[in-house]
Amino acid sequence: MKSVRAAGAALAIALTALALSGCAGRASGAGSIPRGKDRNLTIDQLLQKGKALLERRKYFRARATLEQIQSRPDASRDTLADVNLLIADAYFHDGGVINLAESLSRYTSFLTFYPTHPRADYAQYHLGLSYLKQALAPDKDQATTRKALEAFRLVEAEHPASEWVGPAREQMLKCKERLAEAEVRVGLFYMKRKAWKGAVERFRSVLDGYPQYSRLDRAYFELARSLRKARRPDEALIYYRQLLERFPGSHYASDARDALGAEVKPPEKADAGGEPQGDAKDGAETPRPDGSGGRNP
Repeated sequence: MKSVRAAGAALAIALTALALSGCAGRASGAGSIPRGKDRNLTIDQLLQKGKALLERRKYFRARATLEQIQSRPDASRDTLADVNLLIADAYFHDGGVINLAESLSRYTSFLTFYPTHPRADYAQYHLGLSYLKQALAPDKDQATTRKALEAFRLVEAEHPASEWVGPAREQMLKCKERLAEAEVRVGLFYMKRKAWKGAVERFRSVLDGYPQYSRLDRAYFELARSLRKARRPDEALIYYRQLLERFPGSHYASDARDALGAEVKPPEKADAGGEPQGDAKDGAETPRPDGSGGRNP
């Protein structure tokens, strides 16, 4: 009886292992290539097959096909350059953190070994995209966004006549928008901590460094608010006025007018005898613009 049970258990284990191996084989075979069929293909045939797979979005199979060319001793330098760029594209379009990191590495390597290649501008642009797709949200560290910005800048700097200059400029605006938003969020964080000096520096950096920021009116308003809190009312008035001049229809315009009205009081009206009304007579104390007491001359 024990031997029968042992035999049954062994049979069950064997069947389970067989089933699992079958599933694994199907899963692994779904994305693999029977390389034996490719052994008789020429380099050009492998290249065309890899391109076709890439166009069909079969990125894993495209990479596997193209990588076979890299091991061919008769592959020319120009062909290897094209293959390396296509493999980088396959990683890029495949997406995901790991694939984007690999595409970044591949584009960087391509530009290092083939800096004068006719498609170096394309690689430079996609290097920037690889960085940008990995950039963190504006409330996180923006080191990757800055790297993307520099990569896009180099498209025009090194390839001024390239067709990728226009798209690179558009991507630079996106990078700058993200960087400006990050500065604003840091400034607001400083305001919550009542670190007025740090807030002023952050908002001012937005006005100086990112004039095309889509919410520049907010930067003006928050800078003016920070200056008021830092007891620098004269400077605050400057930015409230600039906000109203540049963005009269802004969401912050009403608050800016209220702030200006609070800072700049209208003069007291004189009565029929020519003397000011109320307590603002000769010799009476009146508040100065900075809030301290004083006497009229």
